[in-house]
Amino acid sequence: MHVWNGERAQLGQWRDLDGVAVITVRPGDLPPSPAFVHHCCDSLRDAGFRVVVTPALSPAEIGPYLEAGFREREQLHVLICDLQRPPQRGRGQPPPPGVEYRRSRATDLPATLAVDHAAFDRFWSFDRDALLEACGATPQSRFRVAVAATNPVLAERGFAPGDVVGYCITGRSRYQGFLQRLAVAPQAQGLGIGRELVWDAVRWLARRRSRSCVVNTQETNERARVLYETCGFSIAPAGLYVLEHDLVADRGAVI
Repeated sequence: MHVWNGERAQLGQWRDLDGVAVITVRPGDLPPSPAFVHHCCDSLRDAGFRVVVTPALSPAEIGPYLEAGFREREQLHVLICDLQRPPQRGRGQPPPPGVEYRRSRATDLPATLAVDHAAFDRFWSFDRDALLEACGATPQSRFRVAVAATNPVLAERGFAPGDVVGYCITGRSRYQGFLQRLAVAPQAQGLGIGRELVWDAVRWLARRRSRSCVVNTQETNERARVLYETCGFSIAPAGLYVLEHDLVADRGAVI
């Protein structure tokens, strides 16, 4: 925790990327001032980091970072599913045969991370700490894996029975649901596994009287957007932003 002039934020490495740091303001804390953000950047530069990024921020939260010299790295869609009128599975969306869905086990963790690393680019992929953080981000969570069983297409693509081919982490806080993470191995995509994991998450939240489910995805990830919309999600008017700042280029800058 970095504290300066009455303000505070968590500073640390962004997942397992060497030289990349992240500034995180805890939920409930006041937005940082531009001077505090700049001071955090100075501390991170002194610690040897080259780049600093933010978590996903709403439009109302990005001002102090932009004033401190950050720029947009990526925009994210926010999609919402109304669970008070739960969507129904379409006739052309049957569960893929020969795939089993079950609760994740501790022994699944290496295979789950391998799926995640294959499904996402290096910046967005989870390390062990990030995955466990996603599981603990809400008071209640559900961690499910999709496992190859007798699906002949998966066998042709190199998967053996028992191999983890996808996973989903769903969270719940009171009446709000969150699809925290969804990943399917690239060789297993196109078979309906991701869609089935989303339906499983939506049904779980609806049974527990959640009113809505929220998920975000990169605006450039057209495949994910279509998947969520197929499962009853709609794009919210306002998205999220991930910002970044080059600490080396900013050496000696004065706010």
